[in-house]
Amino acid sequence: MNKILNIIIISIFSLTIISCSSSSDDDTTTTASSTTMPDYETTTLSGKISGTAWTFKTGRVTVPTSSTGSYSVSMINDNLSNACSSAYTGTSSNPKVMFSRDNLTVGETELGWGTGQGTVTFYDGSVNYGVSTGKISIDTHTTTAVTGKMYAIFGTNTDHEINGTFTLSRCCSSSGSYSLCSESDTNTNTDTTAPTVSSISPTNNQSGVSISTNISVTFSEAMDNTTVTTNTDNTTCYGSFQLSSDYFSSCVQISSSPSKSNSDRTFTIDPSDNLSYSKTYIIRVTTGVKDAAGNTMSSQYETSSGFSTISSSVTAIATGIYYSCALLDNASVKCWGSNSNGQLGIENTTQMGDNSGEMAVLPFVNLGTGRTATAIAAGDFHSCALLDNASVKCWGQNTYGQLGIENTTQMGDGSGEMAVLPSVNLGTGRTATAIAAGRFHTCALLDNASVKCWGYNYFGQLGIDNNAQMGDNSGEMATLPTVNLGTGRTATAIAAGQMHNCALLDNASVKCWGWNQFGQLGIENNTTMGDNTGEMAVLPSIDL
Repeated sequence: MNKILNIIIISIFSLTIISCSSSSDDDTTTTASSTTMPDYETTTLSGKISGTAWTFKTGRVTVPTSSTGSYSVSMINDNLSNACSSAYTGTSSNPKVMFSRDNLTVGETELGWGTGQGTVTFYDGSVNYGVSTGKISIDTHTTTAVTGKMYAIFGTNTDHEINGTFTLSRCCSSSGSYSLCSESDTNTNTDTTAPTVSSISPTNNQSGVSISTNISVTFSEAMDNTTVTTNTDNTTCYGSFQLSSDYFSSCVQISSSPSKSNSDRTFTIDPSDNLSYSKTYIIRVTTGVKDAAGNTMSSQYETSSGFSTISSSVTAIATGIYYSCALLDNASVKCWGSNSNGQLGIENTTQMGDNSGEMAVLPFVNLGTGRTATAIAAGDFHSCALLDNASVKCWGQNTYGQLGIENTTQMGDGSGEMAVLPSVNLGTGRTATAIAAGRFHTCALLDNASVKCWGYNYFGQLGIDNNAQMGDNSGEMATLPTVNLGTGRTATAIAAGQMHNCALLDNASVKCWGWNQFGQLGIENNTTMGDNTGEMAVLPSIDL
């Protein structure tokens, strides 16, 4: 009897179904022996179909191959071969009773058609009777027996009923069909089919793929999610799920472990940075992946042609001293050139664009989680972006507070700095609609059409009637005055020079302030304006 006491393990809701001579509460595996197979008879299970009484002597449990499938109990008044046959449906002289539920658990299940309920049907070869009243209770499912109790009735019709206790036998699986287990059979009903890749996204040969896309693979069956891994800490190709643009000399670094869905059949990876424009990427799944039953893929999967990303286009540009920046059509920012002060925003001081291949791998500026840019500006050694939420962030040199973060810490030249870079405090409730950057200072046009400037102020370029630099000490940005543009006047646009600024006003006039050695303020003298009390109130507009 014990010869076939091998465990059937099915996914998360594992259960053990074996040949049944007695029941036991011991769930441990029993070593096979050469004892004679027992009879496969139920104890007292009996019933009626169309008024004819039956005692259902034999039965089986069909176990799902994954936790998402349903199991079914089948009982007939015939031999076990018929009970184990997936094709046998019952006849008028030998009807079949079936019970089906998503998961086999110890306990009672109410019959019915709702969530969590089981269903019982009587089938006599021609008519299928669905049961709407009753219950089934699983007492034990152990290494020696699966026992339970059933009471079922077709509505109020006692001509179609079944009740009593039962003990069910194991049926072995081969190529998806069930048959009677022989005494020496070691088949444990475990899935032995190797998993395969059913689909991928993006698909092979797909073009025009977004650079922010995620990569997914769907398998033919539920997988052991611990075996679907990827490279999350560097660009070395390791893990069982890989993505590469140079045929796996290196791999795209992924932000976190693959996420799972579709009952552990679909796995998705999210690159830690956007993919590159105009690149072809290959997806690889190695034989390191295993399904829920422990089967590995028979061969490595790899896309033959891969997918290609969209070509980039630029919507705005800005230049500083020895470096340049571009706002791309996906609202990301890239900067290249000199990087002595972190002005490229790539968390190091490596200059980019002067060696072969550097532009293809040039990182995007990290503007913060979920943030994108709508405008950019470049000073001598610092850069700024107006973000999609109307806030402003600046990075690079900060000797004079030009980043507006109330200290003089240079940002963008060290690892992790861009991720924690704060936005500029523009004042309570205030946001920006435009930005401009001078040599060591920055200005913003605010949502109420006023202007604020911060940073270096030796020549009054901040327009606050003194030459105190602002933005380099705690609390300064919260109290930063707006530029006095004249009584009743507001701004519609701003521009910044090395040491002076200009505003286009609501009446279509122009005013400029700051350094004026060369007459750049347009006020027909070379007097610096904005560095002394009262100067901004009397600042004339330019005679155009």
